[in-house]
Amino acid sequence: MDRVLVDRGSVVKKGQLMAEVTAPEMMAQIAEAESKVQAAESDRLQAEAQLAAVQSTYDRLTKAAETPGAIAGNELVQAQKQVEAAQALVQSKRQARVAVEAGVRAQKDLEAYLRITAPFDGVVTDRLVHPGALVGPASDPVLLVVQEVSHLRLV
Repeated sequence: MDRVLVDRGSVVKKGQLMAEVTAPEMMAQIAEAESKVQAAESDRLQAEAQLAAVQSTYDRLTKAAETPGAIAGNELVQAQKQVEAAQALVQSKRQARVAVEAGVRAQKDLEAYLRITAPFDGVVTDRLVHPGALVGPASDPVLLVVQEVSHLRLV
């Protein structure tokens, strides 16, 4: 547990930050995923440059093929197939980047679970955790008890 911002008797509003947990390994995973996004973007740019090069070659061959006998038909077909392959590679690199970005978003969504907020307006009636405490799946699942006091009934 990194920070506990409330104590017994604290009045909290819905969405108010009550505690923060640190997970250095998660920060490392996010940094790694973001570096993969940069690598995927670099790969995509390289594939687009290759596509531009083969497209230029194909365009020149097409222009030269207007003169009868200047270019063999097979060379034109090969150049066209290289363009199609380069287009497929660019599409593949774009999809890879989208997939890696989804991984970053998923990691950042998990990071939101490190911030414990009040689920409703109420009063903290018990605090069972202190800064520096180890929390996680094996620990007590109850960190704070919040009770809604606006609807109390005396019997």
